[in-house]
Amino acid sequence: MRRLIISIILLVIIIAGIGIFLTMSLGATSASGDISSVGRMMLFRYGIVKSIAPKDERFIFEYNCFKRCHSRDVIDRANHTPFEWAAVVDRMRSANNVELKDREAAVIIRHLQTTRLPLVSSLSSDIVQKMFKQLWKSDFGEGDVYIDVVYSTPEYFKATGALSHLERFKADEYLVFLINLTVHTGKLAPYKIDELAVIRDDKGREIRPVEGWEIIFETGDNHHREGIIRFPKKDSAGKPVIDKDTKSFELIIKDVARIKQRVFKWELPIKYPEGV
Repeated sequence: MRRLIISIILLVIIIAGIGIFLTMSLGATSASGDISSVGRMMLFRYGIVKSIAPKDERFIFEYNCFKRCHSRDVIDRANHTPFEWAAVVDRMRSANNVELKDREAAVIIRHLQTTRLPLVSSLSSDIVQKMFKQLWKSDFGEGDVYIDVVYSTPEYFKATGALSHLERFKADEYLVFLINLTVHTGKLAPYKIDELAVIRDDKGREIRPVEGWEIIFETGDNHHREGIIRFPKKDSAGKPVIDKDTKSFELIIKDVARIKQRVFKWELPIKYPEGV
């Protein structure tokens, strides 16, 4: 009798779980009309899969921002540079109590950075997305901390309307990289990225960054941090770090979350889309 009661209770729990999931699924599909995206979103949310397709990134953005928070026009009226959207998402989580896993927040930030451009940008979001794919690299979460890197060239700053940051970080004089750190669980350690990073060209030459890891944004819970590191465009002998003969280079970040080194590689020249 006891086993029968336990079996009935388990069956009720399973049926209730299925009912809740279907309710969420049917509600979520109004964001994009694709019920299969719900399952992929859940797998990504709980870390079962680490990478997702662009259409699923859009679904995560639309479901969490439009379905659960506010109407589309709120974001359409916003006027932020890529460097400001992270603070907007953090405010959505802290002030509006929107429940997001850190990996979901990172996806939403990246989506906003590439599709919602400030009014001063004269380029379409399609062009900026194509450019972003050439400049952005990710390790997809090794060692419980995942790192996104954007090789922030002068063209990137200009195309995204971040002219004040172009001047602030002197992108015409330095090689500039935007580093995003996100932890799956716990809090980010106070990594000094300028002491852990080097550039290595295709000839094996290594260049260290100029002193200073400038943090431009950090969430209050220490789960997400964005900062800038810069490298001189010329080595100690006065030769360009990247010249017309350089076929590729790597940004190497060492000793973050017990990973000896992470390598982010760019093939050269950067193939900007037409219009940039």
